[in-house]
Amino acid sequence: MSTRTQFRTERFLLLGCSLLALGTLVVGCGDSKGNLEGEVILKPKAGGNKSVTGGMLIVWDDKNKQIAQSVIESNGHYRLSGLPPGKWKATINTDHLKGSGYTKTPPAGSKVNLPAEAKGGYVPIPPRYKNPASTPLILEVTSGSQQKNIEVTE
Repeated sequence: MSTRTQFRTERFLLLGCSLLALGTLVVGCGDSKGNLEGEVILKPKAGGNKSVTGGMLIVWDDKNKQIAQSVIESNGHYRLSGLPPGKWKATINTDHLKGSGYTKTPPAGSKVNLPAEAKGGYVPIPPRYKNPASTPLILEVTSGSQQKNIEVTE
């Protein structure tokens, strides 16, 4: 092979490798957000499990800035979308349900109009889970969708 042909081949290979590396970088920089969903469960001291049947789940960064939130539905289910990968603090609050007088599910046929997140009734949460400075809840988020139940102990 002549020197000129060898030079062209090397230049072609160098260009091909550069384009491949650039393509890998661009694809690697795609959307890497994470989605979490699952159930919020209260584990009483007496044992057993109980769904937290209403409230708010709030996700905080390391500077205690809110980055996401989800309503906890009447079956205890939550869903968080578009979270950046990492480890984030989470708080749970159900106090707004108690303050509204929704301490239990109303009797059948009642004309009380409960907000959607209150239909399961009020479940008290220990105070340490309500403040980002004291919460022991850490959510580990990776890209893609994940199923994660959140356990709250009395």
